[in-house]
Amino acid sequence: MARYRLVSICQIISGSTPKTGVQEYWNGDKKWITPAELSESDYIIYDTERKLTEAGVRSAGLTPLPKGTVILSSRAPIGKVAIAGCEMYCNQGFKNFVCSNIINNKYLYWYLRSKTDFLNSLGRGATFKEISKSIVADIELDIPELSEQSKRVAHLEKLQSIITSRRIQLAKLDELVKCRFIEMFGDPVANPMGWATKSMHEVAPHSPIEIKTEDNDIWLLNLDKIESHTGRVTEYVYNRPNEIGTSTCGFDNRHVLYSKLRPYLNKVVVPNKSGMATSELLALRPNEALNREFLAHLLRSDNFVGYISEKVAGAKMPRVSMDIFRSFPCILPPMPIQNTFADFVHRIDKLRIVIRQSLDEAQKLFDSLMQEYFD
Repeated sequence: MARYRLVSICQIISGSTPKTGVQEYWNGDKKWITPAELSESDYIIYDTERKLTEAGVRSAGLTPLPKGTVILSSRAPIGKVAIAGCEMYCNQGFKNFVCSNIINNKYLYWYLRSKTDFLNSLGRGATFKEISKSIVADIELDIPELSEQSKRVAHLEKLQSIITSRRIQLAKLDELVKCRFIEMFGDPVANPMGWATKSMHEVAPHSPIEIKTEDNDIWLLNLDKIESHTGRVTEYVYNRPNEIGTSTCGFDNRHVLYSKLRPYLNKVVVPNKSGMATSELLALRPNEALNREFLAHLLRSDNFVGYISEKVAGAKMPRVSMDIFRSFPCILPPMPIQNTFADFVHRIDKLRIVIRQSLDEAQKLFDSLMQEYFD
């Protein structure tokens, strides 16, 4: 294991932007990337949203990034990383590394991915933080032999592949449930199947309950801890009664919780126990005409979310008008059909639990290896 400065083992290349008002510089065949195009799931980049002409490349004095270059966003935000899958150029928001034969480019990619917080701590600037070429050049890292680098890369790629696969499986299950809902019930807004309807207020009024706090900790539901498409609560936080504010509503396992506040409009929870929620969550109490799972999936369906999104009002804190929500004509398919759908959802949920456990185990091992390899 030897210690090196990045500048001693990589050629560091920056980028720039040709004048956007000169048409002859743009819409050519030279790939040109910006930090906004990168996401956490990116590994190897093969294409870019915008292209330059040869004239545009020359005007900005751009140096090409060869295939295999490790690209690192150096501002807005700092720390996004990927590998160029082909020759391309970039704007001024990157510091890029053409690796020597001392370091495997994929090893450097994983190293930089593990150092997002560290890289952000190096940022300088008043308006927005940026890491300069000189700061990046002075970063030091311990580098094992190439064979060990390749071994570590293989381990991390394998685990990342499993993590990605499990996430795709979960997304497909979510889509399956949404498709099944539409197949069975149609668009709940347009109601092409002609189901009987009643106003939402008639069949699922907002009916919060009083929670007897006594001396027990109380589950306080946080909007940020709710998955949008499944309603799964990702974290349970319990508070002492005297720590809970007055702007809350109580709920139990008879309710469906619906957020009336943008950007949380499609966050819907079917709680399995009692707790307290912010007053921005409606505690809907479905009557005997509605299955809770059916109501929950109606509320988070794309059609309903689109319908209600068009009617959100308010500049600073946009939220659903209660009059509009209460008067919405809720479709009422026969209860046996709703129950059949709910049974289907419960079977999918069991499968989802198994996949999520596998995902969590793979993620835990991945995080452990990242710490072992790069801390």
